[in-house]
Amino acid sequence: FARAFRAEKSATTRHMSESTQMDFEMGFIEDEFDVMAVLEQTIRDTVTEVANTHAPEFARLGASVPALGEKFPVLTLEEAHKTLGVPSEDDMTPEHERDICAWALKQHRSDFVFITKFPTASRAFYTMGESTGESRGFDLLFRGLEINSGAQRIHDYDAMVARIEERGMDPEKFSFYLQAFKYGLPPHGGCSTGLERFTA
Repeated sequence: FARAFRAEKSATTRHMSESTQMDFEMGFIEDEFDVMAVLEQTIRDTVTEVANTHAPEFARLGASVPALGEKFPVLTLEEAHKTLGVPSEDDMTPEHERDICAWALKQHRSDFVFITKFPTASRAFYTMGESTGESRGFDLLFRGLEINSGAQRIHDYDAMVARIEERGMDPEKFSFYLQAFKYGLPPHGGCSTGLERFTA
């Protein structure tokens, strides 16, 4: 759990200049779907516990318990755009996020939906990519809003240095970060949930 401070467009309903991030990283994974499985179970446990413990508050506020469905649906970015019948883009617009969540609730009885396979170029530099140009990253959307972003990370030293250079950055400025990579890291991944977005 950590406070994050960013120069966001904070005069919107979607951005804050100060937020609380709930992160986890895990090692010895097969791919990003291992991370997604842990995240989904964590969300399920959290929603179930809060709903059971605070039923009077839900009733008093007239709030509905988030629908969990049998499993959170998973769509690639391209599949999400096709489902909505809109042109494919490098990301999802706020309107498309709302629309795909409405689709997930109607078709899968889930207020949550995973979107995967974003272009590597549009994700954080440490996100592992495929030869197709797609990343091993994902977003978790909840009731029309992205609440979590995650990925399998690059774990190879040379690949990480190459990616840093590709992005026009200086590897020397990442020397502390890169130390562990020199000695070897397992395939790993992680994600970050925005507390305020989740609870809102």
